[in-house]
Amino acid sequence: MESAAIFKQEQKEEAVLNLAAFKAKYQKRYPEAIRSLCEDEEHLLTYYAFPKVLHRYIRSTNAIESFFSNVRQRDFPD
Repeated sequence: MESAAIFKQEQKEEAVLNLAAFKAKYQKRYPEAIRSLCEDEEHLLTYYAFPKVLHRYIRSTNAIESFFSNVRQRDFPD
């Protein structure tokens, strides 16, 4: 199960169901990761409270990833 099965659902209810399935599938193999996921669960699907037209922009971390990619490429003195 990919994270897209959770975060790209049309309805929050579908995302919640897929999140529960994800946790059940990986609980034994990655208990600490699932524990961390459960701690922040209420915040993970917050973007569903915004209009659907904005979901694509809120979900995306490309802007953040692009920024950090540029930072990593720079040579900073120690």
